Amino acid sequence: MILRQIEAFQAVIEQGTFSSAAAVIRVSQPTVSKLIQNLERTLGYKLFQRTGSRVVPTPRALALYHEVHRAWRGLDRLASAAQTLRQPAAGHLLVGADPTLSLGFVPKLLALFATAHADVAFTLECENGRILAEALRAGTIDIGFVTRSSPADSVSGQTVVSGEMVCVLPADHRLANANVLHPDDLADEAVIGLLDGTETRRAVDRLFDHMPRRPRSVAEATTGLGACMLAAEGIGVALVPDLSAAAALQAGAAVVVRPFRPIVLYTIDYVLSASAQAQALPAALARFALERGGAIHDAVGQRWLGSVAFTAAMIPVDLPHAASAD
Repeated sequence: MILRQIEAFQAVIEQGTFSSAAAVIRVSQPTVSKLIQNLERTLGYKLFQRTGSRVVPTPRALALYHEVHRAWRGLDRLASAAQTLRQPAAGHLLVGADPTLSLGFVPKLLALFATAHADVAFTLECENGRILAEALRAGTIDIGFVTRSSPADSVSGQTVVSGEMVCVLPADHRLANANVLHPDDLADEAVIGLLDGTETRRAVDRLFDHMPRRPRSVAEATTGLGACMLAAEGIGVALVPDLSAAAALQAGAAVVVRPFRPIVLYTIDYVLSASAQAQALPAALARFALERGGAIHDAVGQRWLGSVAFTAAMIPVDLPHAASAD
């Protein structure tokens, strides 16, 4: 593969037609067609199917586009690092976070950490757990924060704090006035699940295994926030991490959040890449997370537990600043 082929491929994916792609990369349409044909010949499979004037990427093309996007981000990161070296800071941390934690917990953690490390620069990568695990193994991020463990031979981690799953309902739902919800309350209810295959999801599912009338699975979402937004549209009731519910309320979603019993816990873990384990700055952030993680989790999304109503106004904006660097 040559760079011009990749540019043409990316342009066709993003623009939807060869002519529009040609205009973006400033070549003729026949040139784009030839670049794509040569790329397909090199790869040994088709990348696009024609439907009228537009072209539709094949599943293999979409997978390749994802890898191209990641490669470009790597180049951007390299360029940023090169610029940083002109006026070096005290350090630069590459931090990864899964979607649940990138909406509040990790930004709050980094903001507080920055008050004690004013000369440290951050790059925050928001990806799902599988991609974060790959990045940690490859050493392209220093430390990752995930809502489930991502064990691998080359990484080690530790639990920072535990959170719990909560029930998120449309604001006008018949159960909206309940103080606490239990599995029996959701019998025959339309339920939105998390499509992540984690032990937390399996633990939720097991609560309904012996019920004669189970909830009806009507939708699934890859993120807790996505599940909350589906609930806001009246599709069903969502069982999500408390931090996802807090983020939905802060985004203005018309939902009501209620405690769910028995408690189903999830953990927030940090994981250091092998290359970062001997470095002082990632280790300092890990220690800071262990020290302040509980308070940050409470501030961002847990103080509402035991309360009849959970509204965005109840989520504290500020936490006391760190007093020292370590």
